Amino acid sequence: MRRISAADGLSLEAPESVLELDSVKEPREASDPKQITAALFEQQRKAVYRYLVSLGLRPQVAGEVTQDCFLRLYRHLRSNGNSENLRGWVFRVAHNLAMNELKRGGAAVDAPEMEADPGGDPEQALLRKERMVRMQTAIRALPRRQQECLHLRAEGLRYREIAQVLGIGISSVAESVQRALAVLARTCHE
Repeated sequence: MRRISAADGLSLEAPESVLELDSVKEPREASDPKQITAALFEQQRKAVYRYLVSLGLRPQVAGEVTQDCFLRLYRHLRSNGNSENLRGWVFRVAHNLAMNELKRGGAAVDAPEMEADPGGDPEQALLRKERMVRMQTAIRALPRRQQECLHLRAEGLRYREIAQVLGIGISSVAESVQRALAVLARTCHE
């Protein structure tokens, strides 16, 4: 088994036969599936993981699904699959795998806790925590489509990419994000 690890603990692991690793370290072309996958893994793994957790997957399951997404990306590229908008492709695969996991019961019991700042003012920390709880409650109360659009937008995807990931029109994405933000703005000002 070969593992590509990152400092944050997320890693991509697959049998060497799948990755077809060679012992010679030669410069690779920009079209090399291993190089493309490794670069995209480094750039997008945290965003994919956060998106999966935001959909309700347990952190461990989200890590496994993140790994599976990039392994699928490698296989896709190795089989001469389309290499346009790979970020959108990875998020689409992540979304579909997350929906399958949620159907199988891979959902988190509770929302993840935010870590407190140990050197900060306790009163300010309490106020931040209360605002965060209100915000998380408001987000969970949004329709599922609005939640998905909002989380993908927060991860930096453009409307066109969000539309591709969710399989909906760009105008639907814009409307969902706009409505979600309006609800959250009202919640924050209450």
